[in-house]
Amino acid sequence: WKCYQPPSTVLFEDCLKCPNMASSAVPGESGKCSPCSGTVDPVTGKCDTVDCDSSDVEIGGVTQESCSQCSNRFYSSHLGGRCITCMTSDTYRKSVPYEECLKCPHQSSDVGPGQIGTCRYCAGTVNPTTGKCE
Repeated sequence: WKCYQPPSTVLFEDCLKCPNMASSAVPGESGKCSPCSGTVDPVTGKCDTVDCDSSDVEIGGVTQESCSQCSNRFYSSHLGGRCITCMTSDTYRKSVPYEECLKCPHQSSDVGPGQIGTCRYCAGTVNPTTGKCE
């Protein structure tokens, strides 16, 4: 047995044997094993604290509560729970739920409520009703 290089799909229990690794799975199942920039809750296998200033664009295996403490990041439940840096000039990210995309200022979505689409940086203002850049 050895620690895994992320992102690896491994059993929940094996992932938690590695220091500072969080799992997107539940006990007894396999899931993504990702580095945690903070501390890992041994029961849930998720990061229960997040280093908001981490240079990592995405921090995997986090709880929504831990990510919400960061003003410069948003939580995406899609793909196993990620704490993602808010976008800046000309950046975009695919497969982001509409509601999660609009959590950061200057982020607009190409889809409507309840859908998953591309989240893009908006240099102007974002219409709060449509989620589109104006």
